Amino acid sequence: MNNDDVQFGVVILNGTIQQDLIFSAAAEKIGYDSVWIYDHNYLPEPLNVGCPEAMTLLTAIAMNTKRLKLGTCVIDAGRRNPATLAQVVSTLDIISNGRVLLGIGAGGNYSSYGHTEHRRYTRLRENIEVMKGLWMEPTLDFHGKIYTYPGMRLKMKPIQKPNPPILVGAHGPRSLKMIGQIGDGWLPNKVTPQTYEEGWAKISDSAKASGRKVEQLLPTHLAFTSMAEDYNTAKKTLTPIANLVMVNASRPPLHFHRRMGYPKQWIDPEDVPSEVLDRAFIFGTPDQCISKMEKFIIAGVKHFALCVVGKSVPWRSAEDGIEEIRLYYERVVSYFKT
Repeated sequence: MNNDDVQFGVVILNGTIQQDLIFSAAAEKIGYDSVWIYDHNYLPEPLNVGCPEAMTLLTAIAMNTKRLKLGTCVIDAGRRNPATLAQVVSTLDIISNGRVLLGIGAGGNYSSYGHTEHRRYTRLRENIEVMKGLWMEPTLDFHGKIYTYPGMRLKMKPIQKPNPPILVGAHGPRSLKMIGQIGDGWLPNKVTPQTYEEGWAKISDSAKASGRKVEQLLPTHLAFTSMAEDYNTAKKTLTPIANLVMVNASRPPLHFHRRMGYPKQWIDPEDVPSEVLDRAFIFGTPDQCISKMEKFIIAGVKHFALCVVGKSVPWRSAEDGIEEIRLYYERVVSYFKT
């Protein structure tokens, strides 16, 4: 297996902003390829921490690093005006000298952000179309179902050409087809190696049908992971967060329980079957984590955004998080780097 072109990044499990800056600089020094930030107001229990605005924090990280790619996992399309977001991303891409990876998804409760109608897929698609139009064209004339921009101009173009990669965090059939048509990559989570392979095949077919080159797309995976000296300890550490992730994903409109073969929605964390964690998350001894990663690489993954869950989550200090990702790099990631 050729792992030379597979890259590995880490997700910030927010401490204070100063801790996040220290953590990101350390991640670069350790050898990671990217750092990723959620786009939420807060992370619920068991983390129960507030989140900084993603693009603002990434700008600070860009000033404090030289090599790390800067990713969002993911920007919520329901919270952002695409013209404003296009300008923000252009600015960050210039500040970072072309290091932005824009993860974007349809988002959740639009009512919380003043929207009277949802149309999640349409809003996500139009966000991507507007941003790409502003980045790539001198003038954008866009008339969509949600957004209208007659004669819109964005003079500040990003460094990356034709545009910073837009990685879509979505799973439905229409969204997978859309990624192949207008996206630049895929950023799912909560998937098994089998469902990743199936999803990437659909994206690839759509890209080919649209006259695009599949090899120019970036198959990424947001992976929750925990490593320990034994399987049971790693699973016990990861379970509270993994169960919360699956409960949230089980709610409408995602219905992830159905995708995993279960007819009944998971309401409480205890409802999530243990075997679901084994299928959809990466945990165990170093060798077991490596083995699971290899399955995802065979399925098509080229870039991992690793949410490394250790003994201290949320971190009490930057040093807690740094020690977790250092050990993970030495025991797992380094296998793919040598």
